Amino acid sequence: MSEVLGFWVAAALTLFMFSFLYKDNPFYRMGENLFVGVTIGYSIVILYFESWLPKVWRVIHPEAGVWFENREWWVLIFPVTLGVLVLTRFIPKWAWMSRWTFAFIVGYASGLAIPATLTTSIQKQAAGTVQPLLTRTPDLEGAEADARGAEAAADEAARKDPTSEDAREARVRAEELRQKAEAARGAGEAAEDAVSVAEWNEARKPVVAKAIVPLVELAAIVEAKAPATSDQISKAKAGQEGAAKEAAAARKSADDEAKTAQELGAAAGKARAEADALWAARGKTKESGDAARAALETARVEARKAAIAGKRAARAGRLALEAEKRSAAVAELAAIILSGAAATDDQAAKALNDRVAATKSALDASQAAIATRIGAWDAASRKEYMLLTFYRDVSALILFVGVLSVLVYFFFSIEHRGPVSKISRLGVWFLMVYFGASYGYTVMGRLSLLYGRMSYLLDASDPKQAWCATPILLVIIIGGLVFLHFKNKGQEPAA
Repeated sequence: MSEVLGFWVAAALTLFMFSFLYKDNPFYRMGENLFVGVTIGYSIVILYFESWLPKVWRVIHPEAGVWFENREWWVLIFPVTLGVLVLTRFIPKWAWMSRWTFAFIVGYASGLAIPATLTTSIQKQAAGTVQPLLTRTPDLEGAEADARGAEAAADEAARKDPTSEDAREARVRAEELRQKAEAARGAGEAAEDAVSVAEWNEARKPVVAKAIVPLVELAAIVEAKAPATSDQISKAKAGQEGAAKEAAAARKSADDEAKTAQELGAAAGKARAEADALWAARGKTKESGDAARAALETARVEARKAAIAGKRAARAGRLALEAEKRSAAVAELAAIILSGAAATDDQAAKALNDRVAATKSALDASQAAIATRIGAWDAASRKEYMLLTFYRDVSALILFVGVLSVLVYFFFSIEHRGPVSKISRLGVWFLMVYFGASYGYTVMGRLSLLYGRMSYLLDASDPKQAWCATPILLVIIIGGLVFLHFKNKGQEPAA
């Protein structure tokens, strides 16, 4: 019963506020007054129980509650005095004293808000506009050479005195250069991987387009639901044989790639074990350290080869699975055609699904080729420069141009003619985009609230859950507005 009553009260208050769309009326004023009154009452209760009692009254009068340790009553003199001064607003003669409290509140709030606003709205934005537009990625060979030199210097310093400040600084420097080398290597490997994936998808695109032809043709024959002709039977046999050969060749290629990946993985594991052993057993001589580092580099190269082979094996396995799936579908369709009987409705429906799936796979292959090629361009750009990459640096360039053009628009010390006029006009466009986006964001937020209330009113229309609260209340409110309209007709002041 309480849940139903809640539906009725909430729906009634919502419709009361919506009634203002007609004009100001007693229903709207009732909802407005209830909202203001309940809000103020709730705030007073919260302030009383959460602020006054625990933070003032129980501290001043310990017998009324728990005495808080390490808290003297005199620290409350200033805040309580400020609070009491607010009440002088009700005494005209002493009302000026309340300004001290409001001045303190405004000053305190400004002191909190201004630094936060400067940090988020000015400092962060300014920092975003001074990012370099052109940053060259460190050369891999040069970075690795610097890292090796720094590591050798760190080893030399450690051999002289491992606890010295020079040894520590040399080790920190070596670690920084090694991280830069790893970043350059990562960018290069990411570019290689992206190019490899793009090339594979581009090579896969015509293969898939050609491979689905027999499946699409046989599916069309089955969908006709008619006995097959001799030409169609021949086409079914040829398609079945071709699909089986394609699946067998794809599976053999996948097995070969998997075997190669396994062999390279074993070799990489062996090289890593040998490198770890040399690194653990290295002595204090420069030659032993160089040999251990060379072994680690060899292990890294072998691991890279194994990783590439593993990705190639995974892609080959994917192709084999696709080919085997197509072969099974072609074999099923060919069996229906070779039977000499007309296909049933279920068989025709399945043939249609197979044809649609085959066509979609070709479309997916085409889209994947385009997407991975864009990714390869992006990765290659990141390998060389940090400028105009597809997903990040274009936004930095737009931010730079927008800030510059807006600043020119607001710079009135020179006349806006020629190039300055064009740049300032561009700044106007950026400002309009900003204002439009802000307004749209605000409107969408308000619309989301409207959708929420509409959804609630719809739920309140349920006869089982809310006893048709919304339609009944809507009829009552409309009836009341009509009654008030005719009752007050002729009493309204002329416009």
